[in-house]
Formats: sequence, structure tokens, C-alpha cells
Amino acid sequence: MLHDKPSDDKTDSPRDESDPDSLIDANLRRVYDDLVEDEVPERFRSLLEQLRRQEGDK
Repeated sequence: MLHDKPSDDKTDSPRDESDPDSLIDANLRRVYDDLVEDEVPERFRSLLEQLRRQEGDK
């Protein structure tokens, strides 16, 4: 899992929420975590299945 990696000194120290880098880091992490949790849309899965079948025919 991505979150199981050893932490470094930068992530263990308290962050100043007014620091722009900390705000950007927190927002990017939140967006990434939300994106990872999203399921693949059914239409996209269907298209992938069609491609797999076409590749199998060759």
C-alpha cells in the first residue's frame, strides 16, 4: 500500500497551514486519495473488454 512507506522527517513534523507548500501538498493528497477511491466507469470497462476481445481474435 502506498501509505505503508517509511515516513521521513518532513512528513512527521507539524505543518504550518498558512505555508503555501503545505496547503498545496494537503490538497494534492486529498485529490489523489479521492481519485484512487473512484471506480472505473462502466462505459470505460465495457470499452476495455471490447479491446481485449479484439486483441484475442488476432
